[in-house]
Amino acid sequence: MYSGPTSTALTECKLLEPSAYVDGIIDQIPESHKNNASSGHLKKILCGGLAGVVSRTCTAPLDRLKVLLQVQGQQRVVGNRQNMGAIQMLRAMWREGIFTMWKGNLVNCMKIFPENAVRLYIFELLNETQIVTKNPLWHIHGDKLSKFSNGAFTGIFVQTFMYPVEIIKTRIMTFPSKLGNMGVFQASKRIWNETGNPRFNGIPIFNFYKGFTPAIIGVMPFAALELGCSKLGTEWYKEHFQTKVPGFYPLLGIGTASSFVAMGATYPFRLITCQMQAYTGPEKDRLGPRAHAAKILKTEGYKGFYRGFLANSSKAVPSSGIAWATFNMTQQYWDRWSTKTYS
Repeated sequence: MYSGPTSTALTECKLLEPSAYVDGIIDQIPESHKNNASSGHLKKILCGGLAGVVSRTCTAPLDRLKVLLQVQGQQRVVGNRQNMGAIQMLRAMWREGIFTMWKGNLVNCMKIFPENAVRLYIFELLNETQIVTKNPLWHIHGDKLSKFSNGAFTGIFVQTFMYPVEIIKTRIMTFPSKLGNMGVFQASKRIWNETGNPRFNGIPIFNFYKGFTPAIIGVMPFAALELGCSKLGTEWYKEHFQTKVPGFYPLLGIGTASSFVAMGATYPFRLITCQMQAYTGPEKDRLGPRAHAAKILKTEGYKGFYRGFLANSSKAVPSSGIAWATFNMTQQYWDRWSTKTYS
């Protein structure tokens, strides 16, 4: 005679509370449903990509402001003069038209979706498999150092494959509005047809990697600090406050602080990279990373290496918050739907 569901079955089929979700990982989901409910890797990839798109779209005006402030010492894109402050630059952008503030956002989203998705997926995969920190060639000891190493390797991998999209985006965002708008195809064609670097025998594909050296040097410490500190900060909070699930605001603070520290430590490299990407003059006059750094130091002093840093920081704070909130919410809805489906 059937007496109704057992307490164990009721427990397994019970809808999980929002507090059961941390960093996209379900802590309390029944073992029998774990594979189906989380959808594993696909969930992390899609939710990570969507979080990047939402955050970049919301902060696109600040992203363009950052780029324009970084390249204005080399070329004038908006306004009537060079060396404008953030407020003056915003006013010049506003006079061009409100929708010009989202110039380059489409290609930005095309870049950020796979970049953010792959970045989060690879970082978690490296932490789980320890293939970078423990392999036949070397062993990296210490939990903290391992997470920083995994973050640096993740940054190198993503930067290498996404760099061509970054340079296309920079060209679109810095194209003078008085000359019209430049699309992805036009920007790609112009870059392809530019005079190639003689070191690479003028092969056009390498035109999409101009400024790559300072970019890869800067991305290693940036990714190591941003991802490593975020992971370690979350673990510290859980241990210090004896909780399995940090709240929304603690996670927001940890992610934002990690991004700010990483940005401050690597911003000079990002500035030089952006200027090298934006250069469209004769190839023989192109400056290398050291020459760019010497020029900035001579004309503006050390403070020149942090031109646009305030605008960049003001963009990173809301961007990190929006991305983190979207990432967690989409995963939460995904897991709830999956739990209902398979329970």
